Amino acid sequence: MEKFVFTALLSILLRFSGSISTLPSIYNSVIKTEALATKPFPIEKYSIRVMTVTTVNEADIILGTWLSEHADGKILIYKNNGKYFGRLSWIKRRNVDGSPVLDVKNPEPAKQKEKVMGLEILKGFKYAGGKTWNGGFIYDPLSGKTYSCRISTDNSIKIKIRGFIGIPLFGRSTFWTRSN
Repeated sequence: MEKFVFTALLSILLRFSGSISTLPSIYNSVIKTEALATKPFPIEKYSIRVMTVTTVNEADIILGTWLSEHADGKILIYKNNGKYFGRLSWIKRRNVDGSPVLDVKNPEPAKQKEKVMGLEILKGFKYAGGKTWNGGFIYDPLSGKTYSCRISTDNSIKIKIRGFIGIPLFGRSTFWTRSN
């Protein structure tokens, strides 16, 4: 029975590694050992780990740099303490005199002197499953307003950002594409 279980695991390893050249050494070092012949292989333990890795990878699909729909900004989405945030990493808008663009529309006077470049505009998103992140907020530096927000995707190339007040029905969507 142990050989059957281990052969199934080797098949899975081969699928992920793509190379059969490592299989003989795995077989010789594990199948022929006394430990495997006398103790059952704890397959349940490893099955749980595979499921956990899959969930983490799906949740982190939004990490990286995204180009806004109108190509006027790039947003770096990152993870901090299990939540997702986004910071402006590039903006197209420039001041005529070359000075940095400031967050002049911010309702808090103390923040109106902060640079827009590097500003955190996505805050506090949690992965909700089904390639959806919610519970966060988006700040619009052009208007100085903050909205509830939901992020969703069907693939790793484009994300949908839905900003709203109250419920998602009363809001606006924009689509960002992955940037290099």
